[in-house]
Amino acid sequence: MKPKKPAHPLIKRGAKMTDKTYAWLLKNHPHEVIGAHRGFEARVYNYPTKYFPPYLVALISQRHGWIMDTDNAATESEARASGLNLLMSLAERETRH
Repeated sequence: MKPKKPAHPLIKRGAKMTDKTYAWLLKNHPHEVIGAHRGFEARVYNYPTKYFPPYLVALISQRHGWIMDTDNAATESEARASGLNLLMSLAERETRH
């Protein structure tokens, strides 16, 4: 059996949504908000670990704190660019509908 990929240490399981689905949340840790769009915000966390690059980028629901998308980055500038890309992809999805 293939071992599971370890979850980032800042991510924790939240409320159970269905039998097989949970809301995922972030632990309380200092972060920078890169931007916000229609109830979502892109955050950058600097949290170096053994298994992950030092920056975690997360798209978060402002209302509930649920994680909608994540990315990892090696540098702060890459993390900021990734956060902006997450927000831009949210805006692009909005214009397609």
